[in-house]
Amino acid sequence: GAVGLFIALRALDMAGYVPLAEEQTPEAEATIRFLFGGLPCVCLLCASAIMAFYPITRQKHIEITEALHRRMRGESVTNPMDGTVLPPLMLRPSRSRRVNSSVTS
Repeated sequence: GAVGLFIALRALDMAGYVPLAEEQTPEAEATIRFLFGGLPCVCLLCASAIMAFYPITRQKHIEITEALHRRMRGESVTNPMDGTVLPPLMLRPSRSRRVNSSVTS
């Protein structure tokens, strides 16, 4: 969030953007078009390429979910992604408020 905003504002500044001006320089207009149109398209294409080669199928997702549930029950499991043995998860008790039943109104 903040880093992206910093980069975008810096790019606008370098392109000669003037806040509240009735007309912007051609460089500022091109930068605005790129930031609102081109950059999201580039990010979408990169994300699509990563997802296309990511090794999780529906079956693999089911195996991962089942392994997580078994680990939460205190069992050691084999990692469905790489075959390594994973120890049980040691979950901390929740920090919910406890009502003292001996206190009455």
